[in-house]
Amino acid sequence: MALTKSSSVVVNSVSLGASTGTIVSGDIDLTAAYQTVVYGRFVNGATGPTVQAQCQIDVAEDTTNYIAFTTVYGGTSSAVTTPFAVEIPDPIQKLRLQYGSNTGQAVTFRAVVGTITAY
Repeated sequence: MALTKSSSVVVNSVSLGASTGTIVSGDIDLTAAYQTVVYGRFVNGATGPTVQAQCQIDVAEDTTNYIAFTTVYGGTSSAVTTPFAVEIPDPIQKLRLQYGSNTGQAVTFRAVVGTITAY
């Protein structure tokens, strides 16, 4: 039997800068997923940020009790791409991302949630 995989772009090339407030994604339902990975990248511009861009990954059993699972960071060097991939434990039922308002210079951010829903 073939695997059933899917992916959903949560954040597509959003520019994070000092004037960008914290953005919270919508709730992502993982109840039908066997395996989940959040992956993406931070891309610094010609001038590196003074503070690393970041994305906090929150998890929960419902949509009201989120806790911070982990935070991923970009670099501070000029013109650098920092990729990331975080595996989410199978029992997790809900997921959301928080990003933005954390850097002096613009950083482009992209995040994707990939799942396996059948073996």
